This record gives sequence, structure tokens and C-alpha cells, in this order.
Amino acid sequence: MATLLKTLTKEFGTYYTLQVYVYYSSQSVTNNTTTVYYDAYVDIGSGWINASASRKWSGSIGGNSVSGTFTFGNIPSGSSHKKLLTSGSKTITHDSDGTKSIKVSCTINVNLTLGGSTVSTVTASGTVDLPTIARASSISSAGNVTVNGSNKSTVGISAKSSSFSHKVNWAIGDYSHTETVAAGGTSVSYVIPVSWLNAIPNAKTGSLKITLSTYSGSTKIGSSATKTITITVPDESAYKPTYTALLSDAAGIYGKIGAYIKGKSKLKASLTSISAKYSATIKEIAVTMNGTTYKPTAGSSASATSGTLTTAGTNTITIKVTDSRGYSTSKTLTVEVKTYSNPYFSALTISRYRKKSDGSYAKDDGGDYAKVQYTAKITSVGSNVLQKVEIKYTEAKAGGSSSTVTLTDASGMIYVAADTELVYNFEISITDKLSTVKYTKQLSTAATIMDILKGGKGLCIGGVASRAGFDVLWPMYAPYKMQAGTVNITPTANTPTKTAITFPTPFPQAPVVVATAVSEKPGTVTEVSIKYITTTGCSIYINRTDTTETTINWIAMLAD
Repeated sequence: MATLLKTLTKEFGTYYTLQVYVYYSSQSVTNNTTTVYYDAYVDIGSGWINASASRKWSGSIGGNSVSGTFTFGNIPSGSSHKKLLTSGSKTITHDSDGTKSIKVSCTINVNLTLGGSTVSTVTASGTVDLPTIARASSISSAGNVTVNGSNKSTVGISAKSSSFSHKVNWAIGDYSHTETVAAGGTSVSYVIPVSWLNAIPNAKTGSLKITLSTYSGSTKIGSSATKTITITVPDESAYKPTYTALLSDAAGIYGKIGAYIKGKSKLKASLTSISAKYSATIKEIAVTMNGTTYKPTAGSSASATSGTLTTAGTNTITIKVTDSRGYSTSKTLTVEVKTYSNPYFSALTISRYRKKSDGSYAKDDGGDYAKVQYTAKITSVGSNVLQKVEIKYTEAKAGGSSSTVTLTDASGMIYVAADTELVYNFEISITDKLSTVKYTKQLSTAATIMDILKGGKGLCIGGVASRAGFDVLWPMYAPYKMQAGTVNITPTANTPTKTAITFPTPFPQAPVVVATAVSEKPGTVTEVSIKYITTTGCSIYINRTDTTETTINWIAMLAD
């Protein structure tokens, strides 16, 4: 059934009107067209016309020109009717959005005198709005999505016609998926797979394009609508780097005694199975331990080693692995660090003895045996134990022989043969699982008031002359009591390391003690100091930048 869109009119003469009727009966949604029909009449009204000559008419409809001829004929006076001049149709294509307005005009050559006036031409014209044809649908809604394998991307569809079907496509990088929406559907959802996160390896978010295509049957309607949404990599552990971290002692101390030791141990953090998720890469590894942050080369495995541990108690190690998205996984590990001191002798004496007939020994400054008596001390930490006490004694003469005795008790004594006319140099070392400390002492010849060396070139007061020169083996009391000795210390680098010494002869009161290091690299020895001075001994400290065994010379003096 035809629908009238508009009537265009133009009056002329007294009774006459040119009328153009524009209407339509159907539209093509697929082709986006409307077929427009038109009829042109002259309404005679109360007038009359008697004209047999052929006359021209012309017109335009939506830019399409039409023309032809007509004849008024004999229209009696008093009759009231319309004279059809022409009729026809044109197919009009709408704009892309489905709207269309067209200009319509019709001109006729009247060439008559009507009511006393000559009428040559008459034109009726105007604009006609055609009914809008429903075109491509639009996206009414589409929200951002955090992609975790269950969150949906829901797309709202604003359809121009309930008869339209649609296809919705989601795409990012090399990933794409299309859903078909039947006619009448107003929304569609799709769970974005977590595998699509591979498309954004270097950012926490990415742009996903949604495309909506409209169909009438199998024919696509208009242009596709698009919208860009943001997809986000979840800030959750499943999407962050993973790795395995283990701690060990790079200095091997833990393997010896089952403990980390201040001033000796070095922490080593070993990372394996380092992996980033969904095509991200490992950007940075940071390991903080012993007050310093280390950044080893990023890869599937990495390690970092600290300097010598400087803090006792609980040491916290923080490991942080960051991927190319900026997400990171941190782990905190702790180790207990123990304090440790080198082993030392709390008591150490070497004296001459004689062997009695019953096999026992008696102290005798002129005896031909030397008694070495000691008490060893070690730091009880982890599985540290005393391993040995080694006593080496050497005849203090050219080509003098040496002997060594090894003991394992924490305290003990031995008797060894000692020629009364010889001086002996003793080197006594104490060893635990971590360190060895050496002490040196000298045993003089057997005591006598005075002795002259064979040949007359040596004199000894208080003992047997064993070398050329003048020796005084008795304590001197004018004006000072004085004793001297040496001790070897193996220090911990950059950490004050102490050892205890025992004076060969106790002083009546605490003496003044001075000490100095024997070193060809004095810049490496930063300090030698003394503390805890008693009548029987003191503690000597050394601090140097490396772990070289160092000989310390000491002198103890007391004024009379």
C-alpha cells in the first residue's frame, strides 16, 4: 500500500492549481534505496479550459530529470476535476546513515489566458524527506576487562532493525575471535583467554579492538562499528615471575661447622628456574644482603655473592625479580649469623724438669727435660671442635734438629728431652675447624749462675752459654723487669682478631705492654692493640685488610 509523503502545489489563474503528489510503497534495506512514485495534476477548480495544442512539462526528482508533453483538451465550464499530466517512479539511494531528503519540482507550459491574465509557465517544487532506512548497528557498551580466564568482555548492541544479525570480533596482536549474534540479540559476551596476554609482553595493559558488523540476511549492511577497550594483566602471583632461591656459604664455613660466621662467611644467593609469564621477559634481578644490593645479569638462572658478613644475629636477604611488564616477585630469606673468635691458650707454660728415679718429674731449672703444659680454648659454635694442638720444638743452633708432637685434648702436658746446654725454640699451634693460631716460646739452657762458652767467646748469666756473645737469662731488675715474645695471628679481613698471650714469668703487678706487627706491607695492617693486661698475660688484637698470617712482637715492662 502506497504512502503519501508530500503534496507540492502552485496556484495559477483564479481557479487553477498545479499539484504534485509524492509517495512510496516499499524500501530496500539491503540496497539502502526507496522507490519514489509521483503524480502531477492540474486541478481545474471552478474554471474551464479548452486547449487542444500539445504542451510540454518537465521535472526533477532527487536529481533525476523527467519531461514529456500533455494536452488540456476541452474541460467544460463548471466542472470540477483534475487533469493528470504525468506519473512515474524513480529509485532513490539513501545516504550511508539511511537518511535521505530529495528535491522535487514540476514545471508545465500553460500558455493560456486565464481570468484575463496570460499564464506562460507554472512550477510546483519542494523538499521531500524519505523515511530513514535502518543501517549498520552501533556498539552501545563495552567495558575494560582484567584477563584472568573467567572475566567476560560483554558488548552491547544498538541495532537499527530487529531483523539484523551481527558478528562481533575481538582482536589484539595475533589473537582474534568472532561471535555470531542472531537477529534480535542485543548483547554478546566472550571470556578473553589468558593466552591473549602474550600479545602485551612489555606492559600491564593493552588495547583490544572490538568490531561489530551488521547483516541483513547474508548481506553486510553499512560500515562496521569499532570500539577499543583496555585489557589488563592481573596484579596476581599467577602472572608474575617465578623462581627458586637458595642460600649457601660461598666461603665454605657453613659446610665446615653448620653455621654462618661473622667476619668469615659469605652469602651466596642462587636463583634457578627463573621464568616470566605470558611472553614477558626478565628485566631485572636485585639481591640485597649484608647491606648491599647486587644486580646479576637477568636470565633463567643467576647468582650473587656478598662480601664477608659483618653483622651477627638475624640477617635478612631480600630477592626481587622484575619482568618486562613491571611486575615483580619478592622473597625474603633469613639466616642466623654467629660470632666467632680464633682459638687461643688460656694457659701455656714451658719449664725445665728433671726425671726422678721413680719415673716421675720434678721442676728443676737445671733439668734435661722440658715440660709443656697448656689449656686450649675455642669458640663453641655449630659443630666447631678442637682438632689438634701441635707442639714443634727446634734446637736453636745451626743445623739443629726438630721434633713435633700432636695432641687432641683441650688441656694437657708433655715431657720432652731437652739438652741442658741448648736453647730450644717452641712453636705451639692450636687448630679448630676454622682457624690455626701459632704461639712461639723459647726454652733457655739449664740454669747456672754463669757459664763461659767453649773457646771463650760467649758468656751467659743464669744459664749455659750456647752461642757467642753475652746472654742474660735471669730477669733483670735494674731499673725494669722486662719480658718479650712473639705470637702469630691469622686475622679475619677488616675485623679485629685477638689472641691471648701468657708471660713466661708472672709479674708482681700488671706491666706495660707494647706490641708491633712484622709486615712487609704495612698499609695492610691498620692497627695492633692490647687489652686485658694482667700479671700473667694479656690479649693482643690485630686488624688488617686481608687474612695473611702475621707475626706480632711484644714487650712487657714493669718498673721496680
